[in-house]
Amino acid sequence: MKLKIKLPANSSGVKKGILSLFILSFVSSLLIASFFILNTAISTSGIKKYDRRVSLLAQPKAGIKDSDVKYLLSGFTNIDIGNLNSAYVVSLPQSKYDTIRTSLESSNFFENVTLYNDNPNGSVTGTDNTAINSKGNLVWYFYSDVKITSNILFYEQDYLNQTPAAIAASIPDSPDSLNFIDSTGKYGDKETVIKEYLKSALLWRPRDIAALHNIVVIEDASASWTGATLLSYTLDNGIISNVGSTIFINAYIAKTDYDFKNVFSHEYGHHFTLFYILNDKQILYDKPLPIEYYQLRPLNSAVVKPDYSAGWNYCDKEILAEDYKYLFSPFKEHGAAANVGYPSDPASRKWIYELTGETFPEDKDAPSLQVLKPTQNEVIAGYYTSRISATDNTAIKNVELSLDGTLKYTSKTGIFEYYFNTGDYKNGPHFLSVKACDIYDNCVSKNVDFVIHNDNSDDTLPPGIDILAPNDGDTITGKTEIKVKAWDNFKLRSVDFYIDNVSLDNNKKRPFVALLDTRKLADGIHIIKAVAEDLRHNKGEARITITTKNGVIDTQAPMITVTSPLKHSHHKKSFYIRAEATDNTMVTKMEAYLDGKLIGSANGNKLNIKIKRKMISPDQEQHTLSIFGYDASGNKGYMDIDFTTAKEDNNINDNWDKD
Repeated sequence: MKLKIKLPANSSGVKKGILSLFILSFVSSLLIASFFILNTAISTSGIKKYDRRVSLLAQPKAGIKDSDVKYLLSGFTNIDIGNLNSAYVVSLPQSKYDTIRTSLESSNFFENVTLYNDNPNGSVTGTDNTAINSKGNLVWYFYSDVKITSNILFYEQDYLNQTPAAIAASIPDSPDSLNFIDSTGKYGDKETVIKEYLKSALLWRPRDIAALHNIVVIEDASASWTGATLLSYTLDNGIISNVGSTIFINAYIAKTDYDFKNVFSHEYGHHFTLFYILNDKQILYDKPLPIEYYQLRPLNSAVVKPDYSAGWNYCDKEILAEDYKYLFSPFKEHGAAANVGYPSDPASRKWIYELTGETFPEDKDAPSLQVLKPTQNEVIAGYYTSRISATDNTAIKNVELSLDGTLKYTSKTGIFEYYFNTGDYKNGPHFLSVKACDIYDNCVSKNVDFVIHNDNSDDTLPPGIDILAPNDGDTITGKTEIKVKAWDNFKLRSVDFYIDNVSLDNNKKRPFVALLDTRKLADGIHIIKAVAEDLRHNKGEARITITTKNGVIDTQAPMITVTSPLKHSHHKKSFYIRAEATDNTMVTKMEAYLDGKLIGSANGNKLNIKIKRKMISPDQEQHTLSIFGYDASGNKGYMDIDFTTAKEDNNINDNWDKD
């Protein structure tokens, strides 16, 4: 069922409010999001704005009627009764909790009476996805398969249930004074991490800091999200006020400082942007963002929606939070970019910045650029890592690195390393050029001269090589990748792969990976070999043993094709045997016999052997060439080719051995 939420009409003595929960989740490298809406209208006739209320969940005994329960509670004021499945939920002031609970327990109407915290403003009735209280003024709608739980609602409710004086006293004035709650007791060290990160890396102002109620770390294995922002506000006669948020980080998924910063960047993007949009622009959560944002980013309003009806990637609130993270944090991935592209810069950056009411500063200053390595006139050799640092008072747009005038690398971040092999260049002087530009296209360039000196004339050191995957001793079925790491003191020429000494993939360049289909091998033990060769033809090799187990018994022999010599051909001088074998699995070896004598063999499925005079018996004119091919299971295929020579030709040395 799809629920359309409408705000109740205004009436005298009624205040209305909204709680919205934005959930950003990372599951199997996919971004999944849920949007939760809590729409409340609280009567001010008997309940103060920050009255603390609790709820009791009472399970009735068989045969108990609604009229009995209502009569029992008719003597109490300022309570609300509703149903949740077969139980009653009684919302009441904290001060009456003990009295009413005692009355319910002593009435003999109920099996048990327990504290119920999910909804302190009224009892609920409904399904897993929708809940409506008995007054009809409280609606929850749960998108996707995620539910609002007491773990989520408790902290925001606890904050709002304080007295106005207590709330005013706890308002933070900087990131250092934010209220950080580690409900797990295990991530207290992340308080400093988050506060310092917010203070130094993100866009914030005292007004949005003051509206951040809590930062809460929870650990929930059942949740599919890593971060959440619970946004609250009140609506009085059409005026939005009291905008604030609680940000949640789920430490069941987020573990490291990197994770916490990444998640917080998106969630603070929700808090920052929605605070100013609701509070200053007076735009409700379910309305589209301002048209100028759609135009300058740009976004297609026919596709992008103000809610999740078109999916997480097309919700303008999620896109905006990701834009904030992309533009104002070190994290340059964007969860919706594949669908709606990246934000325009500096146009989108300026729009988000000016939500604060401040004018975005014009920038005419070029970035600060340093080439840390190589230094001027440095002599380098072998594999070398250059280091670049570009910083700016706004943001770095891109940094280009060139060698000898040829562009080699472009970075979106200002601080990076570039790794290259000096063996790819001639010995002698060279120059490295770097150009850094900010988002206003203010640019700066620097050149550094350096010298390459690789003396490999006496190089006798073989390359190093390791087989990274599979592991030695592994049992493998089906297809697998052979991954190799190879290096040399100067420069590698190639890496060759072999299975049981049969070439699998030769002359490989980086990355050193070959595909092995073990279904083409007999079940059992096999040897994988990788050979690295450098420019001086020094070779290094690595071997591992694997066991294949595919459960297939191969009885099919290879098929032999001989293109030279032809059957019944006559030869007066030397010629070549050219043969090839094919098989349903893998041909591991081929052999050639001339008149019953082995004259050559080769690993793999091809033969190329030159027949010289000394191989031919001088007095024999009729000859038989036998070609054998063997597969990985030991099956053998063969072909015989008959040909003739003349005795007088067999004894002419000069003629035979000429090509």
